[in-house]
Amino acid sequence: MNIGFDARLYQKGLGLGRYVQQLLLQYDAIDLGKNTMTVFLSKEGMNEFQPKNTNIVKVVAPYQWYTLHEQIAFPLLLNKSGCDVVHFPHFNVPIFYKKPYVVTIHDLILLKMPRSARLAASTRIPWIYDLKYAGYRFVLHQAVKNAKQIIAPTHYVKNDLLTMLHCIDKKVTCISEAAMDIHVHDSKDVSPVVAGPYVLYVGNAYPHKNLDLLLELGTLLDKESSDLRIIVVGQEDYFAKKFRQKVRSMGLGSRIHHRGFVSDQVLANLYHFALAYVFPSFEEGFGLPGLEAMSYGVPVISSTSSCLPEVYGNAALFASPKDTQVWLEMIKKVRYNSELREDYIQKGFQCVIKYDWRETARETMCILTSL
Repeated sequence: MNIGFDARLYQKGLGLGRYVQQLLLQYDAIDLGKNTMTVFLSKEGMNEFQPKNTNIVKVVAPYQWYTLHEQIAFPLLLNKSGCDVVHFPHFNVPIFYKKPYVVTIHDLILLKMPRSARLAASTRIPWIYDLKYAGYRFVLHQAVKNAKQIIAPTHYVKNDLLTMLHCIDKKVTCISEAAMDIHVHDSKDVSPVVAGPYVLYVGNAYPHKNLDLLLELGTLLDKESSDLRIIVVGQEDYFAKKFRQKVRSMGLGSRIHHRGFVSDQVLANLYHFALAYVFPSFEEGFGLPGLEAMSYGVPVISSTSSCLPEVYGNAALFASPKDTQVWLEMIKKVRYNSELREDYIQKGFQCVIKYDWRETARETMCILTSL
């Protein structure tokens, strides 16, 4: 069996890039038996990914995500590859591809948080992003409708698929994701890249991420003359620029620092020395950064919304994404109550080990080979 894998986002930042990277690394490490895997990569990915598994074949697919080029040219390449089934790790399946495929739907933020999704589609002229948003919705519906199987990372997302897109229950399988092992140091003697106590947020600045809560939190910390700072890590884009503008306009430049996209080494350092990880999001499909923080022994303070209680269980402290005062109280508890802090560190470690990329890859491969 020839299994195709759309890995064009290999090593392309957080979120989807992590998912693609980890699945591909696991596939490279396991015995594919009589199966072969055709991996479709960007030009950069072709250089970065050097498989050891002789059953894996690389093919360059120079098609930018969310473009007409992807929709029109990519299906031609896929048809030439001779794949029996293709795994698309996101909803942007070419609508003209008619052979069997499996798609992973990480969330339905596109439908549930239309302002966030529409702004992400384009940041230029309103009618342009309205047009792109309509295109995104159409592609999403087609991807789900024509897929042989759909993978959802949580029961929360599966329920959304059943209720919002009317998917058949047996067509949707829940396969958890996991924390990426980005540990590049274990020594307590490594110097922190940020001096002084801080809480950390890792992710983009899309509206549904609710970073306005961090701005409100910064204001409360200023009023208390606290020495605590807020470090934000995420990709450089329109939303990050708008967030930094808000930080400056509110006079919080010395309180909140947006460091942009950082290397795995710097990210590991930031996790390692953080007082707490804060995750105020309104909507998530899984919540990988929280698990990564737990793997470093960092207490997680999470929003009560969406799938986050399902994924973190009793391993995180939870607060409403709208109650900034409660977030401040939670941070103080983590900082000054050593017994509570240690309790959540240990709970975090126990939570992390429940999720394993090897198991994610194994379960995904079982679905692909069953078709």
